[in-house]
Amino acid sequence: MPDPVPPDRSRPEPVPSAPAPTAPAPGTVPPAPGTGLSATAAARIVGLLFVTTMLAGMVDAYTVAPLLDGSFGEVLLDDVSRDEGRVLTGALCVLYMALGVVGIALVMFPVLRRHDETVAITYVALRTVEGVLLTAGTVAYLVLVSLSHDLPAGSAPAAVLWAVTVKLQAYQVAMVVLGLSGVLFCRSLGAARLVPRPLALWGVVGYALLLASAVLDILDVLDTTGAGVLLYVPGALWELFAFPGWLFVRGFGTQAPAEDLRTDAPAR
Repeated sequence: MPDPVPPDRSRPEPVPSAPAPTAPAPGTVPPAPGTGLSATAAARIVGLLFVTTMLAGMVDAYTVAPLLDGSFGEVLLDDVSRDEGRVLTGALCVLYMALGVVGIALVMFPVLRRHDETVAITYVALRTVEGVLLTAGTVAYLVLVSLSHDLPAGSAPAAVLWAVTVKLQAYQVAMVVLGLSGVLFCRSLGAARLVPRPLALWGVVGYALLLASAVLDILDVLDTTGAGVLLYVPGALWELFAFPGWLFVRGFGTQAPAEDLRTDAPAR
């Protein structure tokens, strides 16, 4: 019986190849690496944050901020002391807005980064600046509450005027930053076809009007607490109803072809 032929070990054994990655189905956006969020969850979180930050801003604008109009010094401190709970509610609402706008940017970052990393980073930076400016409003409210407790009659006007000026001016500058970031954001949504282009265009117009109204208010050309508030309406409707409604129902990416939505696809 012949001896068995030893196996030839000079040739390496073939290594099974890894299965090719499957492309996402048309109309879907895969989760970004490391986020732990599905595209659906990210869309719903962003939509919820848009709605709740807008509602918080409306509570502040229509129930608390009017205390700051018209009178300073002892009269305003009396109002703050009498409605301290209202002022503290405003402080919490503004703080929630500050945290919420940064949260929106952080959740949107991996979504935007798949299409344009520069836009994604810029959006996070601008919304962070906006959050810091809004936080200054929270501090101003707390300063007013403290002054209403601690300062004797007749010694408050200068400090009160400072706190009110910080609140009002920081808010308007925050609206300038929001207008800039919003125009950039909506242009990116439309270019990447993450939402329908008419919806993205609506957002661009709304944020451009917001930007114009804030600049004109800072320059004392327009009063956004009066007739100028009409310039807020298109953007407010977009943030409160149109954009969140689309995210809740359809999510991101239903307008984009599948080849544009690969997690690792390079930005164009």
